[in-house]
Amino acid sequence: MINFGFGVTTIVEFYSYRSAKVNWSFSIELSQQDVDEIHEYIEDNGYKSDNHICWKDSNGICCWYMDRTLYIGTEIIKKNY
Repeated sequence: MINFGFGVTTIVEFYSYRSAKVNWSFSIELSQQDVDEIHEYIEDNGYKSDNHICWKDSNGICCWYMDRTLYIGTEIIKKNY
């Protein structure tokens, strides 16, 4: 099992429903608790959480949340899918 968290990072770029994806290096299957934490993190940063979203944090880490999976990489691809 892998544990992860967002610490004190903030979102510096955000892409709503299906408007971007991440050129990802690895992915993590999420528990319901993880999903709830992601939604809380997104909303705490002032954005509307959804099932297909991307963001870049203040450390330069790019995340793509889709269907209970978190994809993590270093580049966001801005295009509808």
